[in-house]
Amino acid sequence: MAVLPLDNLSGDPEQNYFVDGLHEALVTELSKISSLKVISRQSSMRFKESNKLVPEIATELNIDALVEGSVLLLGDRVRITAQLIHGHTDEHMWAETYDRDLRDVFTLLSEAARAIADEIEITLMPQEEERLARAGPVDPEVNEAYLRGMYFLNKFTTKGFQESLKYFHQAIEIDPDFAPGWAGLSGAHLLIAYFGNESPRENILQARVGALRALELDDQLSAAYSALGWVRLYTWDWPGAGEAFEEALRLNPNDSVTLHGYADYLTLTGRPEEGLAQVKRGRSIDPLTPMATLPVPFHLYMMHRFDESIAEAHKLLKTDPDYPVNRLLSRVYWQKGMFEEALAEYRKNLVRWNDSELLEALENGNADSGPHAAMRAVAQELVSRSKLGYVDSFRIASTFAMAGEVDLAFEWLDNAVDQGSLELVYVNIRPEFDPLRDDPRYKSLMHRLGLSSP
Repeated sequence: MAVLPLDNLSGDPEQNYFVDGLHEALVTELSKISSLKVISRQSSMRFKESNKLVPEIATELNIDALVEGSVLLLGDRVRITAQLIHGHTDEHMWAETYDRDLRDVFTLLSEAARAIADEIEITLMPQEEERLARAGPVDPEVNEAYLRGMYFLNKFTTKGFQESLKYFHQAIEIDPDFAPGWAGLSGAHLLIAYFGNESPRENILQARVGALRALELDDQLSAAYSALGWVRLYTWDWPGAGEAFEEALRLNPNDSVTLHGYADYLTLTGRPEEGLAQVKRGRSIDPLTPMATLPVPFHLYMMHRFDESIAEAHKLLKTDPDYPVNRLLSRVYWQKGMFEEALAEYRKNLVRWNDSELLEALENGNADSGPHAAMRAVAQELVSRSKLGYVDSFRIASTFAMAGEVDLAFEWLDNAVDQGSLELVYVNIRPEFDPLRDDPRYKSLMHRLGLSSP
């Protein structure tokens, strides 16, 4: 099943945050039903303002049914219309209009999810009934701040993450006991820790605080368990990460982000085949979003199954020639000794990010002494940048390792430990570090991290 983006009947673009937020909330409610496979919001949003017919969308997403709907916000009242459509015949199976006070909007969405389950004759398990019944009244000001926070979080930009923090803080300042606000705060800090241009330590700490507070207030909140799983993964508490991800998936089995985290946990703890199965499951739920599709070829890369990784990456490129797989492909080609192909993909990635300085370093190094010198020049440019602002030391170490600069790779891995680099958890399974593993310094690094050698 997929829930298509809801129509904003007001015509006011200032209300888009509200309409998009209710779309995500309805997806979340339906995802609590374990016998449904619900396509993620990210993939279904690709069809906003699309002219494609329902059967075309159903074929593209490989689904049986779609939910269409609209939202009209008038003062302190909200009207939501929803209809269930058979994907391949375009037959309308069910429709309902809900007209409620704004305080009751989440209760309304839970009712809609139960009605849809009844229409397709799904028997809800008692715990699913309980989860769907938990939604209660929400202060409209809290709801507005929270939905604005989610709106900016879903833009998936560094600026958007920072903007979302402002609104999540507003929500919990008005109501300190609003658990989704704390979970949203945790998620924003996590994304800033990973994608932001600042040291991750403080943001990981705040992400932990937010997730734990959310679970104190609501121990059935899957988003909070998922955030806690990522925090524990990146702080080396792998048993704790596994527990949190498993609980998140029990509550919401249709979350591709949680499946990605759980897959990483499985791979890091010596179960890579199980990890690969989880990212493939995540891809089936979220087939059009890089955050859910790229983990499949990346896990194959970490498993040293390079030809399969390339094949999966090229499938994505057939879907969209601009799919962001270049950085991954450059690494896979490098491991196969296909250095010119690797550099070609690296160039494409730098062009995508408009990074003329790194591109110039790459070209100058390659012109002077070939591919390894090109990677050395890129690493040295990153070192220069690190003197002016935050640059992930793990990225520098990885680039030096590809260049064959073993001593410098170890130096920057040590810096990554001091820096608290999140990606350091993958050092034991990333192929670019294979040439370092027989060096006594690698065993010392593993000891410092509390790991055994692979």
